[in-house]
Amino acid sequence: MTARRPRYLPQRRQSDLVSRAHGSTPISALRKSTSPAPAKPSPVSLHADLASLRSTLEQAIDRVDEASNNVKGTALDDLLGDMYEVERHLRGANRRLARVLAHLDATGLGSD
Repeated sequence: MTARRPRYLPQRRQSDLVSRAHGSTPISALRKSTSPAPAKPSPVSLHADLASLRSTLEQAIDRVDEASNNVKGTALDDLLGDMYEVERHLRGANRRLARVLAHLDATGLGSD
């Protein structure tokens, strides 16, 4: 009596696999990507992208602060510690991003 594969396991054709010393690898995993590499941003667009990200971080900080104020004194008061930690990390990321932007400005890479 021959053991049958369970129905939920897909059947693989031998042509779909390439034999390897440690097993088989799907051919699709071995094919090289034909998509072109993404273009590197120019320094000006890099500065603009980072400045936009900094603005978004500031908005996120304001939203977390507002949410923390709304949670104080409610049944969700136990979440405050985590919310303050999130706000602290966002502020730290905002400060680091400000330093990066200042460095871009100082080196002239951030000028228009």
